[in-house]
Amino acid sequence: MRRFLSSKFTFAGLLVLAIVVGVAWGLKIKRAADIRRAPEADASVLKILALKNFLPSQFIKAFEAHANIKVELIEAPTPEAVLLKLEGNEKYDLVTLMSTQTAGAAAVQKIQPIKLNEISGSDSISPDFLNLPGEEQRPTTVPVSWGLIGLAVPADSDEPVKTGEQANLSWASVIEKKPEGGLELVPSTLNLALLSELTAPSKENEAQFLARGQRLFKSTTHAPDFLRSAPPTEPRALQLHHGESAFSPYDEESAWRFAIPTEGSELWVLSLSFGGSVENTAGAERFIEYILKPANAASLAQASHQASCNRAVESNAKLQPKLKP
Repeated sequence: MRRFLSSKFTFAGLLVLAIVVGVAWGLKIKRAADIRRAPEADASVLKILALKNFLPSQFIKAFEAHANIKVELIEAPTPEAVLLKLEGNEKYDLVTLMSTQTAGAAAVQKIQPIKLNEISGSDSISPDFLNLPGEEQRPTTVPVSWGLIGLAVPADSDEPVKTGEQANLSWASVIEKKPEGGLELVPSTLNLALLSELTAPSKENEAQFLARGQRLFKSTTHAPDFLRSAPPTEPRALQLHHGESAFSPYDEESAWRFAIPTEGSELWVLSLSFGGSVENTAGAERFIEYILKPANAASLAQASHQASCNRAVESNAKLQPKLKP
């Protein structure tokens, strides 16, 4: 009787073991089949929230072909609109931020810091951009472009020009090689707009216009020290950039200087940052590494320049009737 019971329990134990092993193998086979049937993971898609026209379509396509990553680009018309979208529940892998809008903004708390030591090419970023006022309150970002905002003032007067003649002098940062090795961000694109005149300068006076812009740039008195150095003088490094309000024609009889406010934010920096919930960290890092390569940075600057020129045509048509007496 005892032998019968013992053999009975042994058989039951083997049966249970066989069932457990069978179920485990079945689950393993099902999991493998599910993986084969599943569509591409989210890691193959990079979701970017950006300021409108900051990332032209041709630049995005070039990155997609290079990295084999699909970019889903969500654009906002203004820096404030970027923050509003960031405050929502949508998840973004990368976000463009304007420094003048981020101070104290609750939405900025959602972004995650970028560990620059893990980004290839991050040594190309000038230390000046990593030690800006207020940076200690913001998560680490990757600066892409910067500029100054002030007023056009007659050279013989301290009074700003009449309403409607505000000027915007800005330089887009492009990465160039230093003779001693390494890379750095340098100013390369001039944007000087007098809203009272909405005629783009001709090719004949473009060089004079740019030279005038250089003189204005050197005359800034309240800019940080690293902005006072003379910009590069090579023609290839000074591409005329048509902003939202286009340009006034060069006029030798009019002498202007560029005044930077003593208070407020005279310097703006447009930078890239991780979103609040990064689902594609690897893709986001690859995009930053891609944008930090000198050739790609130059390509982005050129594409952005063309996009701005196209916008200027439309903007002029809307602004000109309002500014005419």
